[in-house]
Amino acid sequence: MEEQQQQIAGKIELLRSVMKMSVAINDYDTLEYEKQYFKFDFKRKVKMWMTGFQVFTGNLMRSLVDIDSSLLEKLYNSFEDNGIMITAKNQNRVALVMFYVKLKSAMQDLEEIEDRTQIFPAPILYKFTSDVLTQIDKQYPDIKNMTDEDGMSINRLIEHYNDAGKKILHYGEIS
Repeated sequence: MEEQQQQIAGKIELLRSVMKMSVAINDYDTLEYEKQYFKFDFKRKVKMWMTGFQVFTGNLMRSLVDIDSSLLEKLYNSFEDNGIMITAKNQNRVALVMFYVKLKSAMQDLEEIEDRTQIFPAPILYKFTSDVLTQIDKQYPDIKNMTDEDGMSINRLIEHYNDAGKKILHYGEIS
């Protein structure tokens, strides 16, 4: 029974991660037109991530739409309207920061899966997302030390998004 519970918990963590990545696509759409940030290896890695995400989560998302599209929409909106607000002098950077926060949080959900290799497409999403985050860290190293105008650090934003995600979509008791 414990193994079955781990599988269910892992699938919930995967779904939470996929929802965060889905919401991150909005930031991707904004970034795509920000030539200041959407360039070099970051551009290449993000396009690979986007293609991999669409290919490997397409069936999952279609099945969720078939089961209950209004529930999926409510879930998506809950992740989109999670209460994270960034105030910045440079509004062009907000999309990059939000993209980073959402992907970092999604990665933490993937890392919580007990046996990632048993829950498809977790290992693939982990690889593609890790590559994008590594490239952001490399190409924009100051992102880890950023704080917004209200003093919120990037780590606090990630933590907030993690907490919100666990309240929106969880298995068992909320810790």
